[in-house]
Amino acid sequence: MTLDLQRREVVVAGNEPVLLTPLEVELLNYLMLNAGHVLMTEALIDQVWGPQGGTRSMLRQLVHRLRQKIEPNPAEPIYIETVSGLGYGFVKQPD
Repeated sequence: MTLDLQRREVVVAGNEPVLLTPLEVELLNYLMLNAGHVLMTEALIDQVWGPQGGTRSMLRQLVHRLRQKIEPNPAEPIYIETVSGLGYGFVKQPD
């Protein structure tokens, strides 16, 4: 997976680039920078929405939309995992 921050595009497994919203880029970039770690929900909300704040529901919706764009099967995600009661993590992909 390659994320182009300037163009707001992600390329997954050699497929065509997919355009992301600014919030989707912020979330995916933060998750990818912390690949292999579970990030707490509140930390993700602070990172994505900053001082104006967001809610758990907004984060859930954002993760859902992002999965629709990057996951081969959004119902069975392989990139963004949900860790119940904690938050989300980006699954480190083998080289």
